[in-house]
This record gives sequence, C-alpha cells and structure tokens, in this order.
Amino acid sequence: GSDVPDSAYTDALETLGVSELSSDREVKKAYMRLAQRYHPDKVRNRGFSEDVIKLYQRKFGIITDAWNTVREKRGI
Repeated sequence: GSDVPDSAYTDALETLGVSELSSDREVKKAYMRLAQRYHPDKVRNRGFSEDVIKLYQRKFGIITDAWNTVREKRGI
C-alpha cells in the first residue's frame, strides 16, 4: 500500500474496467487494451480534427493516471 486514497484507487479501477479482485496481470492487460485504443497517435495519423485528437489525449491521460494510481497502490 501507499498514500493513495481508497477513493482514488476505486475510481482508477473503475476507469480501467477492473475490480479489486482482478489480478495485477488482468489490470495491466486492461490498461494496455485501453491505452492502445485511445492513444492519440491512432487518430493523429489518420487526419482527424484537432478536437478529436485532444479528446483522445485527455482520455489517454485519464487511463494512464488510473494505471499509475493502481500500480502505486498495489506496488506493481
């Protein structure tokens, strides 16, 4: 455990679509799947508008923050 508040940890698990019962491996898999889906380069290289790219950047940031929160809390 770390100094991560339980509410932040719970929110992070929810963002990644996993539960407290999910294994570290399942959590990492969920993160990788989401990060791949929402990576900004995915839309940047295909000529999407700046608004769409910003949306993906925001979502990617949220997913990455969630992953870092879970990693810190679990000591992964």
